[in-house]
Amino acid sequence: MNRFSFGILLFMGVAGAAQASFEMLLSVDFSAAAIRRYDGQTGAFLGSFGAGYMSTPAGLTINQSRNEAYVHDRASRRIFAFNYNTGEYLRDFDTGSEFYSWISTDNSGNILISSTDAGSKNQMRRYSPTGTLLNTWNMPAVGPMYSAAQSSNGSIWAIDNYASPNSIHRFGTGSPNALNSYSLGGTTGIGGEIRSSNGIVYFPSGSGTTYSYFHESTPTTVNVINLSSYFGFAPGIGFGHGNIAYFAGSNAADGVIYRRNLATGFMAKIVTAPGVDFSSLAVVVAPEPATCTILTFGVLAALRRRRSSP
Repeated sequence: MNRFSFGILLFMGVAGAAQASFEMLLSVDFSAAAIRRYDGQTGAFLGSFGAGYMSTPAGLTINQSRNEAYVHDRASRRIFAFNYNTGEYLRDFDTGSEFYSWISTDNSGNILISSTDAGSKNQMRRYSPTGTLLNTWNMPAVGPMYSAAQSSNGSIWAIDNYASPNSIHRFGTGSPNALNSYSLGGTTGIGGEIRSSNGIVYFPSGSGTTYSYFHESTPTTVNVINLSSYFGFAPGIGFGHGNIAYFAGSNAADGVIYRRNLATGFMAKIVTAPGVDFSSLAVVVAPEPATCTILTFGVLAALRRRRSSP
């Protein structure tokens, strides 16, 4: 199948998904070293991309204003950028990051990655979408921390998985060191992606079957969502419209994705993928139906132009 045919099929899938749910899920399939796409309402599989470029993809984040997905590959220690609508490879760049690293997008669409090791120092870095290093922060932990996220007030949060007790560290954009550190008490942070939505910061905790969260204004008040009835390990989280959150991970030999109403706690399994190992999740929250129709026609026109160009 050529790139144009792939794009047309992808366009048809996006159009159908948009009118059904207006949310598209992107999840890292660690076992196949690819990114899988799903309709957030029906769970329908919308194809995959990225295979052949990466060997051990782990962390995934998106910049929706650029229609780009960024994937951290553990083995090469590089971030790969793709157009998540067409699956087209765009670029990649070196981060020198530690083996285990999840990534996130800050409030301006730049890429945050922690657990870096530059000159034997654990660091967090911020890169532009094209790979320009913008900021570097010193991590206070004795070992690497796996992820960081920026909340709505501009604070950047990282969970210390090594110190005892585990801690939450808050960074500002102008200082290379943590501004504040807060004890997690009895809550244990583990490897997985940190995400923020509506001023609330979420991170995987316990043995990987719970997600903890706190509000950016009260980081010492930590609450827990118990997912042990649904997952053996749940490292991925993303947010849709309103109170909807999606969790991705594994249960026995299957990759699974659940949709949760954060207001009511209602959980529904929308994806079961045998033999798939989901390690990260991002959600493309699409516009309303009228706008989406315009956008899909725009995608089709762009694909036609690409086909006719030399």
